[in-house]
Amino acid sequence: MKSTTRARSSALATACALAFCMLAIAAPATAATPPGKPASGQLGGAGPCTAGPKTSGYGNRSQYIWVQTPTGSGQPRTGGLCNDNQRPVVFISPGYSAMTPSSYPHLIEDMISNGHIVVYVNYSLFPVMPGVNYPQVLDGFKVAATTFNARLGNRMDLDNIGIWGNSLGAGMVPWLAKEMYASGWGYESLWLLSSATSWVFWVELTGPVDIPSHARAMVVAYDQDNKTDHRVGIDLFEAYDVPDSQKWHIQVQSEGSYVADHGTAGPAAANYLDWYGVHRPYQVLSDCARSGVHCDADLSFMGTWSDGHAATPAIVSDDPEDMGPEDATVECGEDNHQGTSSRCGP
Repeated sequence: MKSTTRARSSALATACALAFCMLAIAAPATAATPPGKPASGQLGGAGPCTAGPKTSGYGNRSQYIWVQTPTGSGQPRTGGLCNDNQRPVVFISPGYSAMTPSSYPHLIEDMISNGHIVVYVNYSLFPVMPGVNYPQVLDGFKVAATTFNARLGNRMDLDNIGIWGNSLGAGMVPWLAKEMYASGWGYESLWLLSSATSWVFWVELTGPVDIPSHARAMVVAYDQDNKTDHRVGIDLFEAYDVPDSQKWHIQVQSEGSYVADHGTAGPAAANYLDWYGVHRPYQVLSDCARSGVHCDADLSFMGTWSDGHAATPAIVSDDPEDMGPEDATVECGEDNHQGTSSRCGP
């Protein structure tokens, strides 16, 4: 009787152990999570400043202007204190239809947190014409730097500026830089970043595109951006008349459900593509232009997933190739010409 009981107990134990093993095999592994946001103060991370006084209103050409400032007693990466009497300025030239700062909330928040004053100017949507839109943005920047700046205590350090543009606004960046420098701005540091570039006018993309010799320039593309022809940004990068050590071309790569496309810098919930592919590049550019640090930062690094594997690296090259999606907006054609005269003709 005892042996029978032991046999039954042993069989039951074996069955239970087997069932446990089967359940363990059947249980799905925990999915890896994407790279988290870099810590405050690190490249790609937020700074210590908070949003301070702001103002807005119309300019002289029916455009609307917003100015936002940093405040607080922290020490941001841009030097000094958040509430200093003078702070460096980022001028934003937005993409088509991105008519308010809410189009880039995470980027603007990051810029302010890292000690920048941010100027945002929109332009007329109908018609979209360089002769209308380019002067609207430039005039808006000038009104912001005078009338609006006075409202906020003249805190703009116009010797140290950056210009960040997206899509149609990205194409304005080289012309804006030329005009703003001619106005006496950016004499100490000047950086230019064109993101998802399209429709470059009023500079010749066959080159050279002359920018001040101390300027730093960057062109950022996204591998699944089918709203613009990547060759436009490549032409701009190659045309910039500064040494390769002062300019960067970056293509941010998608991974899994995280897609790098035309809207990557937009208002959707921020993820590692924003922190490493939008915020980190402008921070490197700003730091390098202003104080000569982080000029050699590895901009291909996109963070590490929770399972230890590195996120698909961005492609950083001095000799970039068009690797955009096959269904991207084409560069040349009867109905579509994104201003790349070097390839499409006049």
